[in-house]
Amino acid sequence: MIRENGQKLLESKVHIPDIQKNFQIREDLLNELEQEKARILIFHATIGYGKTVLMSQYARLPGRLCAWYHLDSLDNEASTFLSYFVLSLERALDGFGFDAGAASREKLAPAQFLRELLVDTAEYMKKIPEQRLVIVLDDFQVLVNPEIFELLEELLDHMPEQFLILVATKSIVPELFTKYLLKGTARTYNHEKLRFSKKEADEVLRKMLSGEDTEQYTEQVWKNMEGWPAGIMFVALYLRQSGGKVSPKDWPDIREDTLVQNYIAYELFKKLPFDIQNFLLKTSFAEELQPDLCNVICGITNAGAILKYLLQEDMFILHVGGKKGSYRYHSVFRGFLMERAGEDTGREVSLIIANYYMRKQELGIAAVYAKRSGSQELLAEIVDKVGTSVLRPGGKVVLRISCFGKFRVTLLPEDRELSWRTRKGMELFAYLVDLEGRSVERRILLEQLWPDNSPNNAVAMLHNMIYSIRKELSDYPEFEHIIRYQDRQYSLDMSLIQSDLSLMKRIGELAEQGNAEELLPYQDKILDCQGVYLEEIDGAWCMSRRAYFERVYGRACRLLAKYWSSKENYEQEVLLWQAYLDADPYAEDAVAGLLQAYRKMNERGQIKKVYDKVTKLFREELGLEPGPEIVAIYEESMGFKRS
Repeated sequence: MIRENGQKLLESKVHIPDIQKNFQIREDLLNELEQEKARILIFHATIGYGKTVLMSQYARLPGRLCAWYHLDSLDNEASTFLSYFVLSLERALDGFGFDAGAASREKLAPAQFLRELLVDTAEYMKKIPEQRLVIVLDDFQVLVNPEIFELLEELLDHMPEQFLILVATKSIVPELFTKYLLKGTARTYNHEKLRFSKKEADEVLRKMLSGEDTEQYTEQVWKNMEGWPAGIMFVALYLRQSGGKVSPKDWPDIREDTLVQNYIAYELFKKLPFDIQNFLLKTSFAEELQPDLCNVICGITNAGAILKYLLQEDMFILHVGGKKGSYRYHSVFRGFLMERAGEDTGREVSLIIANYYMRKQELGIAAVYAKRSGSQELLAEIVDKVGTSVLRPGGKVVLRISCFGKFRVTLLPEDRELSWRTRKGMELFAYLVDLEGRSVERRILLEQLWPDNSPNNAVAMLHNMIYSIRKELSDYPEFEHIIRYQDRQYSLDMSLIQSDLSLMKRIGELAEQGNAEELLPYQDKILDCQGVYLEEIDGAWCMSRRAYFERVYGRACRLLAKYWSSKENYEQEVLLWQAYLDADPYAEDAVAGLLQAYRKMNERGQIKKVYDKVTKLFREELGLEPGPEIVAIYEESMGFKRS
């Protein structure tokens, strides 16, 4: 199609993608989207999570008309963007016509052009009130022009009631949508929401394998691919072609033989800058990624910024629950990277990691990496310190439990995180950890965890949860009786458990005593706050303790911030006030303290940045202005005259 200005428009960019017959129809997710009240839906995840397929399925639901627009980097010019937007509407709405040429001749500004287009579209939609118009913006991450973002804001602010906006991006959710998310008119769907459920993985396998018995390997496919839709489809295709069975030892070959490797290589990895590729390859040999460790592995100083970039770009990197600043690669992506890096690099990097953990005195983890590196000298040094128990799989195994942030249970020294079949199983274990070895009557346990179920159902679920926990730990005889039952009471054997709960309790005690100097040895732990106590758990049983830890955490930050202020070490003071504010964005004393600290450092730019951010938050979230103390500090710091 040719526009009046001579611009050639490609019909393929406004064509709704066809759905191949072997694609999984995501009925549960589509039903959820159908019930969604938000009119702006943002799908953000890396390659292979089925964003485009899901949107095309949604656009074809009854009562939907679809204006599809597949963006690319050449659309970062306002006139091009508007031309394609008009074309997508014309293809969606039979008989709809907008005289873009006349608008162009009148030399309308882009924003006025868009407003007139929306008026015409709204008038057209009145003729078909039973229909909704779905506007799809696919590959949104390519847009970088602020002028187009202003046009989109105009669209989002003034779109007719019958409009729905679907956005797909491989990158972080654009800042443009922040105010709509805060208002509740927009909703995000990330990789956690987009990944296949085990039920969907089973349906894919049954469809691809012509109804063969798939139960024996559905669990393995789903778990190894971590629900990644593209990976599950590739493995299903591989199984259909090879007629083979899946066993744990086959997975390295399956990853190599399927299209997974090529897909990741050509769609993602080869498009990255060389320094990012090098970072990914070397750090893939670490089970858990933290900035300090990654700096050591790569011999750099900016690993924190690179990890943040990877997270923002949704680069198959996931938060490690309950650990601030800790990440891991998606297992499929990690397998690809390790294969590409090679065994020699693996041994070299493993030796670096082993030495890193040796210096941190985490000898169990150091032993794991020392074995992988093949360094007999380092292994002998570790054995001299802690004995041979670290050498056998399941040697002196303990459970490391993180209660702050995401509840996380990790087997040491293997550093393997336990998985939970259900959220209720996780909550049961967290409840027992919260008791710290004390016994609880079964009746109370049932009332706290299953208050709405009949006694018989609740007992059955309790037994199922305990069975699944014991099964997860069945390879380790040490944990056979970790959940004890006696006289109709349950308790947890804490002798093989390391938990951050005792540390935070000690910090709370010192904070309540008000002695800043005794808190100093714990400052790093305070700054490395994992989040609120059991943040994923909604049970009423943990609320009072959560409130206690939030209160004493704020008090600990205040005490240490004031201590450093008295020593005129304002950089340390800023760190403490900022940590307090990160934990409680509405804490006005933290805002005032942070502004005062920056004032003493003569950092006017930081003062304005903090004040503007807080003002925006208070207005949009609370409908309030910052308190008079904050305003006074800000105005005095910036040199405003007060009347």
